[in-house]
Amino acid sequence: MADIQKFGEEFQRASKDGFDASVRSFGEVSKGFQAIGATIVDYAKKSFEDGTRAFEQLVGAKSFEQVCEIQSQYAKKAFD
Repeated sequence: MADIQKFGEEFQRASKDGFDASVRSFGEVSKGFQAIGATIVDYAKKSFEDGTRAFEQLVGAKSFEQVCEIQSQYAKKAFD
C-alpha cells in the first residue's frame, strides 16, 4: 500500500512539474507573439505614413521629372 501511495505522490509531482513547465512555455510564446505583433504594427504604421507622404508629394509635383524623382525615392525607401 505504501508503494502505491508513493507512486501516486510521484505521479502528482511529475504532473504538476509538467503543467508548470507548460504554463511557463505558453507565457514565453505569448510574449513572443506580442513582440511580433508590435513589430508588424510599427512597420504598417511607418509604411502607411511613407505612402501618404509620397502621395502628397506626387500631388504637388510640378513636372514629370519631379514625379519620377519622387517615385524613385519612394521605391528606394520602400525597398530598404
